[in-house]
Amino acid sequence: GMMAMAVLEYKTTTSNQLQMSHRVQLLLYGYLLDEAGFSVQDLLLVCVLVPRAFQERIQGMSETAARSFVTNIKSRSREMVDLSPKRVNWFDPGLQIPRGPRVVLRVFRYDRLKAQRELRFATDYWLGHRPAMPTSKGQKCQVCLYNRLELCDAAEAPFAQATEGGM
Repeated sequence: GMMAMAVLEYKTTTSNQLQMSHRVQLLLYGYLLDEAGFSVQDLLLVCVLVPRAFQERIQGMSETAARSFVTNIKSRSREMVDLSPKRVNWFDPGLQIPRGPRVVLRVFRYDRLKAQRELRFATDYWLGHRPAMPTSKGQKCQVCLYNRLELCDAAEAPFAQATEGGM
């Protein structure tokens, strides 16, 4: 069968941290490849953190530049893993892409059990087997549909109804 070697997910951010949501998203992409029959035994999950200042430059890359960009990221990710194979996570704080931006790489291996655990956690919520998890961030509450339906006893802020036409 086909072998999946790397999943690259680009995030425009001012941070160099791998957010939990990024980790989960990459694990689920790996899970989908696994379920589709790809060999995922050497699959690397790579979060490419792109500085906001370079967002437009990345979006406007030629096909040739984009191919080179992806090739550089895949090569550097594999190189980091090969140099320290016993690690669990790898980090490059500033990969300089030729004629391109410096990007931060956060790399980890695909793990089917971790992906299944994350999928089960989300599915339990979607199926109503567990309540929403409380947050201390009011801005999350302002956009939460659970809060909109007044089903949350722990909301840090009211749902922010979008106003249209002065209503």
